[in-house]
Amino acid sequence: MRAPTLAVRLYGQAANQMFQFAFGRAITPAELPVLLDVSRSNPALLYEWLQPGATRRLSMTESVRLRRAPLPALKSKQQNFLDSRKSPRLRRILDRRVRTEVDWRLVELDLRNAEPPILVQGHFQNEAYFWDRRDEVVEALAPVGQAAIEALRTFQTRCQAPAVCVQIRAGADYTRLGWTLDIAWYRTAAERMVDTLGACAFLVTSDDASVAEQFAPSIRDLGPSEVLPPLSNYDTLRALSLCDHHIISASTYGWWAAWLADYSADFDPDHHVLHPDPWVQTGAQVPSSRW
Repeated sequence: MRAPTLAVRLYGQAANQMFQFAFGRAITPAELPVLLDVSRSNPALLYEWLQPGATRRLSMTESVRLRRAPLPALKSKQQNFLDSRKSPRLRRILDRRVRTEVDWRLVELDLRNAEPPILVQGHFQNEAYFWDRRDEVVEALAPVGQAAIEALRTFQTRCQAPAVCVQIRAGADYTRLGWTLDIAWYRTAAERMVDTLGACAFLVTSDDASVAEQFAPSIRDLGPSEVLPPLSNYDTLRALSLCDHHIISASTYGWWAAWLADYSADFDPDHHVLHPDPWVQTGAQVPSSRW
């Protein structure tokens, strides 16, 4: 079996993997599925997000052919490894097989002079990577489920006001990494939404259900506020994406919810998204230049 032309290595959770899929979609011919190397991540939730046939998993033979030589994780390490090798042929093989995003905070991966087969790896957390083929990325997603539609419809019927998603990242691991925000930030963001929109209703969700349950009542002086009922990972995402406006943490999950709403609104500037800036404490830029 011939080695594939381009394959994308998956890392992280479903929303992280969605960025990697989107990059793969952008560099893969439209008529072909995106080839995935799943050796370092579980793709089960990503498959839940996508249409059947949107991806193809590398076969064992393809995976071995791509990974039989060492694949350094960072450009500097890769170059040091190559510099230590005497064989020009080995240097060429290693140099062409792996392309690594130089810095996850930047949009930088040049494949123009790359010779296949190639394995690309990185976070690719910026819409600039796939902007020109965003329609294909969205078309690859599974349809919006009835559970998501009903959850949002029920909320809107009760509240009779524009729906504002409040997506709170919580948890000890995220806090240790510096990826969470003080709960007061979300209160301030909700106040800003009221100042901008007037009447609005807040639909709250979090990695930690207890955080959402405690926060929702605390902003009812600003307008109706409810916790999104339990749904599947993908139905939750799509329910949030059906909201009119978004308050999101520095989370790829929240980002995709807001971006899909943005896409559905044809990137209308009247779709308001409030987010932390900088995106995380490392100083990363927000993965959308419009917000």
